[in-house]
Amino acid sequence: MCFMKMIFSVILCLLSVQYVSSYKIFQSAIPNGASVPFPCKPGKFWQGVGHLLDEGTGTKNKFGLDFNAGGNVWTERVCRLDSDGDGLTNGEELGDPKCLWTPGSGLPARTTGISHPGICDPWDSPKCMKMVLNGSRYANQQEWLAAMCKTDGLDCPAMNETGVRSMQLRLPEGSKVPPKETTYQCMVFNIYDQGVPKDQDFHIVAATPIVNNTNVVHHAVVFGCTDDTVITGESFECGMTASPSCHEFLHVWTVGLDGECYHPQAGIKIGKTGYKTVAIQLHWNNPDKRSDYIDTSGLQIYYTPNLRRYNAGVLMVGSAYFNLPPRRPEIRIQGHCSGACTNSSIKGSIIVTSAWNHMHYAGNRMDIQLMRNDSSVRYLTDERVYSYDSPQVQIFQDGLEIYPGDSLISNCGYQTMNRQKTTFWGEATQEEMCFGFLTYYPRENLRDSFCVDHMGVSMCDPASMQGCTKFGAILRTLNTTDVYRDVSNNCRQFFPCIDECVETIVRYMRTEKCMQGNVWQYIQNDLALGSDIGREFLSRLYSCKTEVYLALNPATSKPSESTQISMDKTSPHMEMQTSSTEKTPSYTEKTPTIKPAKVQGENDSDAAIATQSGTLTILFSFLTVLTRMMN
Repeated sequence: MCFMKMIFSVILCLLSVQYVSSYKIFQSAIPNGASVPFPCKPGKFWQGVGHLLDEGTGTKNKFGLDFNAGGNVWTERVCRLDSDGDGLTNGEELGDPKCLWTPGSGLPARTTGISHPGICDPWDSPKCMKMVLNGSRYANQQEWLAAMCKTDGLDCPAMNETGVRSMQLRLPEGSKVPPKETTYQCMVFNIYDQGVPKDQDFHIVAATPIVNNTNVVHHAVVFGCTDDTVITGESFECGMTASPSCHEFLHVWTVGLDGECYHPQAGIKIGKTGYKTVAIQLHWNNPDKRSDYIDTSGLQIYYTPNLRRYNAGVLMVGSAYFNLPPRRPEIRIQGHCSGACTNSSIKGSIIVTSAWNHMHYAGNRMDIQLMRNDSSVRYLTDERVYSYDSPQVQIFQDGLEIYPGDSLISNCGYQTMNRQKTTFWGEATQEEMCFGFLTYYPRENLRDSFCVDHMGVSMCDPASMQGCTKFGAILRTLNTTDVYRDVSNNCRQFFPCIDECVETIVRYMRTEKCMQGNVWQYIQNDLALGSDIGREFLSRLYSCKTEVYLALNPATSKPSESTQISMDKTSPHMEMQTSSTEKTPSYTEKTPTIKPAKVQGENDSDAAIATQSGTLTILFSFLTVLTRMMN
């Protein structure tokens, strides 16, 4: 099924959003840009002066906002501003007190005594510590620098335990980065070729990044593979997956993380009765499309013969196949891992040891809520200010138990005010996601590694199928079904519309449960993205789209082109309402099947929880998309 293929690709393409790796370009655009000191780490420089994160990604600090407002150019106005409010102008802090320096003009007036124009100095003074940071996950400078001033490197005692070994999984020397914006480069390894002793089991207890080229490396993923996976000894451009047999998520690293330290009670099993073959995948982001980059990055994997009590695994929750309209201050998408799903997949119980959220750059807040008997138990994550480039991993030292019948609700918030086009769900830079990742144990107690709804449909929840009994047949063997035969016999592709076609489609849409509601929405999406037979079937439905609409809605006038376009832009998880006085659509909250506890401070009238569009809206939307695909 198309969705199954894509859901496995999500892990490989996880974190595949644009990395602001071009901060070095901006270093040369401001005086002394490459030598701005880190306030609490002697000898270290703040690489991305305009960002809250020193590596130059994510949310901008106050200087970054001022520099951006000035067109990312060092002007006299930007120079004379005091962005951080400490009494010194930006020029005074960066060694250009008279604002005479320009890019390419040589050294500024001063190259010593440089300070950070986005950090109030003295940085640890009571006044500066109270400096408020608007639009950030940090309330003030004290919280911000407390996070930035932590010791570099992964704090993981397990890495230093007796008997712990390590192996490097990295790309070969001389691996060339293609001159294009996004590349996924993969390589498959046999662990025994990496020095792991044979005829013995081990547990992976930690992983740290090996970053060879900071200009392009954005994330790295490790997957477990089946024993029969082909190993060539070479890296290759992999796109969606390294191999169809490599899809079990073991570890992910991304910018902003020092690595991963597994819970003391659990580890990933490799060796005699565990994974013997693994794959790595690197995401290269090369926005300048340079052809001279080389990269040999990878991961350092730490493993021990001293097996922990349990085997660890990772569960993915959330929502897929949604669209975000442009120019909206707030949109909310909600994903359900229902009680029916956990009841069928969890045996006994599982213990969650960590959790973290994943959206792309339109995402601005997210939480994952554990529900039991229609009541909230607790939040596994609760990021009121989400930043893709600054992942927040929630650690549960004592573990958090999840039982069969529990529900996991993922609430994802987005802001699209600066986007002029609809944002689609997907793995590309300009697309969006709504996923949460939970590390848990024991691995054997969970049958499925993902629990995601898509367009309101969950394969593991019979109630979400809404009475559709031919779901699998339509998706897998469409050309053997009655509806395919009758539509093929009575309808032309695209045009013209003939009477018998209208009668056939109307009859099925009134009587066939699989052609109604959310299930039909999902089926159309899968057919449009899948085989030629599916697209041909949809093109025949398209031939009579207006006539079918009028037949099913006799009191409704013919839908205009603008109405159809509006349908195209509406997320399948949203209901859009427009009043006669509104210039842009607004969203109203719908009560979900299980309503999560309200987040303190939320304004319900400004937000939208994902809901479902009508069957006809879905039909017009997907058929219009199909037309574009076939043209």
